[in-house]
Amino acid sequence: MVSLFMAIVLCYALSALAVLVMRSVGRKRREVRHYVLRGDNHELHMEGYIRAIRWFSLATGAPVKITVVDEGSTDQTAAIVQKLAREDQSIRLHRAGQAQGQPDGAGDFGLAGEAGMAQAAELNDIQACWYLGRLRAEGIISGNEQTVLVDLRRPEQLVKLPL
Repeated sequence: MVSLFMAIVLCYALSALAVLVMRSVGRKRREVRHYVLRGDNHELHMEGYIRAIRWFSLATGAPVKITVVDEGSTDQTAAIVQKLAREDQSIRLHRAGQAQGQPDGAGDFGLAGEAGMAQAAELNDIQACWYLGRLRAEGIISGNEQTVLVDLRRPEQLVKLPL
């Protein structure tokens, strides 16, 4: 009876050890996911967005960085991000002002129908690539990170956040 109990305890201990080893091996291979939140006046939701990303990181063990690109907010968005950045070194605020030199076709689309929607989506992709290139040139993001660009001014992009 005692030997059966000891065998069960030994199996349990070996299983727990195997899980710990697998988790530590998995962490070494994980790529940093860098969330770039682009927006302006979002003081009502910004703390919730950042805390949701941090909760996702803690729950999954996936390392994350958060950069909030403030494009001229007039509310307390920057103060909220600065407060959270003091608590967590993986959060930073970047003040950008207005975008300069937008790529051709960015902005007003004036397109109709399904073809217009497809063209607008393609232009949005071009604009996002241009924006990420600009952030990479400024040293905000690096090439060894999985970057997730979320334009908070566009509600359909909130699906990129782990809410």
